[in-house]
Amino acid sequence: MARADEPVSCESVCGSTGAGITGSIQRQWDQLFRGKRVCQIDDGAPRVEDPARWIEGHRDPQTGARMVAAFWTGGCQMNRPVKDELRELAEQEGSQGFVRRALESVGIQTGPECIQELPVGAPLRAGDILRLGQQAMVVASVGEDPFGMMGRLDALKTGLSARSGKKSSADVNQLCREWLMDASKFQISVIFLSSDKGGAPRVRQGSFGALVGEEHPGSRWDQAVQDWAVPDCAQRILGKVQRSIGVDSSSLKVERYSSGPGCRAPSVLRKGSRDLECARCCVSRGRTP
Repeated sequence: MARADEPVSCESVCGSTGAGITGSIQRQWDQLFRGKRVCQIDDGAPRVEDPARWIEGHRDPQTGARMVAAFWTGGCQMNRPVKDELRELAEQEGSQGFVRRALESVGIQTGPECIQELPVGAPLRAGDILRLGQQAMVVASVGEDPFGMMGRLDALKTGLSARSGKKSSADVNQLCREWLMDASKFQISVIFLSSDKGGAPRVRQGSFGALVGEEHPGSRWDQAVQDWAVPDCAQRILGKVQRSIGVDSSSLKVERYSSGPGCRAPSVLRKGSRDLECARCCVSRGRTP
């Protein structure tokens, strides 16, 4: 039995109802569940909601990404390798396939009428899909200050007001890029499929700054997100939209999918399977980072 402070997968707990355990093992079991680190699924208990009904309340890409992560890795914890029996599939489909399956798992159609491609600099929100070349990520969450600019903006505007000064578009462009080089201040978390150092597919979730900015500074992703944020940064400093700051496009593409009635479809995860129960456990009641 694992210690209470160790990661425990849904699958390891879903495989037993805890019947017949006593003493110290029972206490460890109780510790796991009291902390809601994992989710107990009792095969003897009646289901109070069917999978189709549950999906209606969780029809968003970030939930789909967490479900596919649990399905592919067999547990609630992120940042872990794909199960051996699904490794070849994950390698073939890559990060684009992971995103597609995330949408399918919560029944979101991918037709053109269900996709909005956002203009460069538009505010991001949870559930947006980030695409760069053949790679893709799902935005899991976005804070009030996505690119960590508010404190700096307030200080800058106070200084400019005190001096009654202004900045040129070129100055603003350079300043924004300097600010956006520090991805550790970003309040954006993402879920995606990548490869570990040995080349095995691995589901990752965490802050963009930690997973991309710190591990791969200056990467194509790092640069593309900076390009995306510069126009919004410049507009906030100058107080108006500037067309001459030198950035009117980005290699980053951001898609927002509709979950409206015309864009819904049945979930493709197998209803009634242990894997689906594990996925629902991780998303709704288990420990999700």
